[in-house]
Amino acid sequence: MPLIFVYGTLRKGGNHHHLLGKDKFICSVRSRESFAVHHVTTQEEPEGYPVAVPSPAGETLEGEIYEISDETLRTLDEYEDYPRLYDRRTFEFTQDNGSIISALMYCGHPEKP
Repeated sequence: MPLIFVYGTLRKGGNHHHLLGKDKFICSVRSRESFAVHHVTTQEEPEGYPVAVPSPAGETLEGEIYEISDETLRTLDEYEDYPRLYDRRTFEFTQDNGSIISALMYCGHPEKP
């Protein structure tokens, strides 16, 4: 089952956390790579949502990792409008105990912040 890193509205307490259904929370982490985070608003999402784009000038992200089903991955792909709006790539993250874990992450395309 895939592991997914969430950093915005999919985190615990976020507006869309319910999309993770009964998937298993693994741990809280920080990204090893830096990201520039853009806040995007639309008519459908007037409160907005974050879009993280890999950037050496950015900052690391805090978030959560979940073990998800293939069905949830398909749901998230649709929600995140993958691959049109977001890219889905594997990144490394650092757990509180210092160990490294790899997980999928939805991130913005560098040319479309």
